[in-house]
Amino acid sequence: MLLPMASVWHTFQMAGWTAYVCLLLAIIGLPLGLMACVISVARLRAARLVAILVLCFGALAPAVGAVGMLLGRSMVDSALEGEAINPTQRERIREQGYYEAEQALYVGLVCGALPLLLGVVALGTTFIVSARKLDEPGAIA
Repeated sequence: MLLPMASVWHTFQMAGWTAYVCLLLAIIGLPLGLMACVISVARLRAARLVAILVLCFGALAPAVGAVGMLLGRSMVDSALEGEAINPTQRERIREQGYYEAEQALYVGLVCGALPLLLGVVALGTTFIVSARKLDEPGAIA
């Protein structure tokens, strides 16, 4: 089932500043991943370097999301330390705060998925192409 745009925007807002960092990493990683896939046939060394760079961008987005989730949870816990909050409301507030903090991880995973996939495809393609070039007659091992 597809999420309506309002739900996606709400998730993005709950993720906070980490959503913007993850989106930036995805915006940088996607064109680099496409470029790595295109050049993986002709320029193996350059494609490998770009594919590794794309893998770093793809892995960094979920890591930023996880950091955002941990920071959000710590903010919720520090807000609930005082005695001013009714104990019956404390658990409900903690549950909602943790839910909102968890959205940062989801945004990071979504933003990092496609760059990771493109990086793996590009890197795999470079190894397949290099193995085929070694099988050609006259190739130097």
